[in-house]
Amino acid sequence: TYTQHNPRAQHDAIPICYFRGFSDDGQRLVVFSDSDRTSRLYDLSGTELASFGGEFRSFSDDGQRLVAFSDSDRTSRLYDLSGTELASFEGYFLGFSDDGQRLVAFSRSDDTNRLYDLSGTELASFEGEFRSFSDDGQRLVAYSSSDRTSQVSTLNSSNIFARFQADDVAFSDDGQRLVAFSDSDDTTRLYDLSGAELASFGGELRGFSDDGQRLVASSLSDDTTRLYDLSGTELASFEGYFRGFSDDGQRLVTFSRSDDTNRVYDLSGTELASFEGEFRSFSDDGQRLVTFSRSDRTNRLYDLSGKELASFEGRFGGFSDDGQRLVATISDEDISRIYGADGSLLAEHPGSVYDTQNRIRTDESLGFTPDGEHIFTITNDGFLHLWQLDDGLDDLLARGCDWVRPYLQANPEEERADFCRE
Repeated sequence: TYTQHNPRAQHDAIPICYFRGFSDDGQRLVVFSDSDRTSRLYDLSGTELASFGGEFRSFSDDGQRLVAFSDSDRTSRLYDLSGTELASFEGYFLGFSDDGQRLVAFSRSDDTNRLYDLSGTELASFEGEFRSFSDDGQRLVAYSSSDRTSQVSTLNSSNIFARFQADDVAFSDDGQRLVAFSDSDDTTRLYDLSGAELASFGGELRGFSDDGQRLVASSLSDDTTRLYDLSGTELASFEGYFRGFSDDGQRLVTFSRSDDTNRVYDLSGTELASFEGEFRSFSDDGQRLVTFSRSDRTNRLYDLSGKELASFEGRFGGFSDDGQRLVATISDEDISRIYGADGSLLAEHPGSVYDTQNRIRTDESLGFTPDGEHIFTITNDGFLHLWQLDDGLDDLLARGCDWVRPYLQANPEEERADFCRE
């Protein structure tokens, strides 16, 4: 059940089940009900805007349409936001092309991907399970479990023009190369689009640098991360498993299970700082990070020199978009707390930003809404709650005055709330 919270409506319950996601503008959300296999679109006041047969899969890039999949007939359908069906597609929706004008659906009955335009016309078909489009939208990668190969095909002909003996293949950011990883020899390989091997790298690809000229691979065999240029030359090595680049791309974080420690390095391999616990996230400005210690169940906020700025209990659930607040859940008490960047407690709300009972079917945190003005939690009784965040006492008083305004208008002699009339 979903409950929207504000001063005017504290417990208006709407019978829906599983949260699926927000629209890109953060003003609408989708939920899915198992009981009638229907997705519903709501605004943030809790008003139902439309319903759609099947389980929500994605909004279109322009935010004006969405795709839902029905397991009863194994069909994906495209809807406008009023709930009108625009087209249907055989199989399970896997993704839109980058230009938003085509989509791919996969049918397990014949192990085939099909490419459609948005009117529902089939344009091409491809063997195997779809992995990704190239950035230019002219090619795609599919994986065949029968022979454990990945194939690259052109969208205009369905012709396979390259095949790789690899478990996973993806395009580089510029779309001009392919990266393939093989479990059998713990090696990542770089190919051009003709299938010619350009370089190989020990370990599993973890990410490209922002300029696309370097890549990071981590090997579990020696708990080491390595930075390579695209010729395969090793530039630096780092203890632990790669967890992420800083936003400026000049530093990276690794985590070593041997001593339960995070380390921050520059790209030459020089260790800049170390932090106890498991790395959770960088702040949006890249100047702080959060770690979690299992020994005392505590999160700690550090700057990149290793100085501890604040600590707070619970399971970290993310930063607000402005980086000035963060949320953590205390699972034993079924509550979530909002903290300032200095560790001060700003608010406490019932419920968790994580669904430990798998009612949401996502590993991601609920937490802050895209507009940064609300927080989403789920309580142990199965209710989803949307809470409005306060920007300090002035904001709270203003909303309180708004709540009692009808009473004050009907009772102008009331003296206890003169500040609402100022």
